[in-house]
Amino acid sequence: MAAIDARHQAQFEEARALWAAGEGARARPIFAELAQALPDLAEVQAAYGVCLYETGSIVEAGQALERALALDPDHAIAAYNLAHVRLTLGDYAQGFRLYERRWASFPRPDWMADPALAWDGQGFPGTLLVVAEQGFGDALQFARFLPLAAARVGRLVAVVPRELVRLIEGIKGVAQVIAGGEPLPHFDRLLPMLSLPHRLGIDLETLPAPPYLPRPARAFRRGFRPAVGLVWGGRAGTPQERARACPFDELAARLAPMLGARFASLQMGEPWAADLARWPGPSAIEDWTVGVEDFHDTAQRLGQLDLLVTVDTAIAHLAGALALPTLVLVGSVPHWVWGIAGNRTPWYPSLRLFRVGPEGWERALDRLAQAIEDFLWQGFQ
Repeated sequence: MAAIDARHQAQFEEARALWAAGEGARARPIFAELAQALPDLAEVQAAYGVCLYETGSIVEAGQALERALALDPDHAIAAYNLAHVRLTLGDYAQGFRLYERRWASFPRPDWMADPALAWDGQGFPGTLLVVAEQGFGDALQFARFLPLAAARVGRLVAVVPRELVRLIEGIKGVAQVIAGGEPLPHFDRLLPMLSLPHRLGIDLETLPAPPYLPRPARAFRRGFRPAVGLVWGGRAGTPQERARACPFDELAARLAPMLGARFASLQMGEPWAADLARWPGPSAIEDWTVGVEDFHDTAQRLGQLDLLVTVDTAIAHLAGALALPTLVLVGSVPHWVWGIAGNRTPWYPSLRLFRVGPEGWERALDRLAQAIEDFLWQGFQ
């Protein structure tokens, strides 16, 4: 960062330390003061913009990040975060264009070593290698674009996490699926999976609709009560996932008295295993995770549900990709796919969103419980 006086430097370091410790609300007024005092420093404007984004002020974050890019067009962090702002606001053309600059912020993997091999979206008769990146949810969300890409090339090979291989094998047009880390076959062009919408020129009108994963057959189930699946946390090891996790006891207190439902846990992960013992009854909760080895197994379980209730984690994307009725608890700082407001997303029409406001979980859980009651008695649109 350009040289600044000692007082402002100390403020900047204090704000960054608070931000890094997850104290964005405390860092925000300090960044705001710095942004006003130092309007010509891109680093300050960018840091303020990211802090605004991570504390839920999406529009204001975009303004600060645009100021940062006007001061320094090569500022990679500002471009990457402005991409998320634009995508959250539904501006997919600019959002995906800016998102292509993510590799200036993150190390390029070995398979991207030769930029000349990058696919430009034009048709060609050879083999295209598409490689998943980031989390399971991202791969499930962007797998919808594989058939469109496959229609433009001679052969499409996908590389995905091992847990997704069997699912992705069922997507139309995918000739071969390889687990990440295995030897790669011959290919002529390659592309990271999250670059597909930019290369394909996707906008809201051309967004492929679910289902785009093979829907599991619905098996005969004993009993007459609708089956409602529950997922209340993601991968508990990361601060982001812990922040998205729903308080289990508050959820259970609202749902357990509902005698009209058969509740089933699809919650994966050892940190959450002890929660099931605290389910208050009077109806029991069943554990449907036994024998689940990958997302294909999870999809089979989802196919036996009447309704899924989940926090913002990969299983929400899986259910959406299968076009299954799902209620999603969305945190106060949403992933861009959920947009800035409303209870629907064009990416997954079968999902209904329940947004957790700054006041906490209570109101969102009350609304969620009422929606489940409505579904049990009459379904919902």
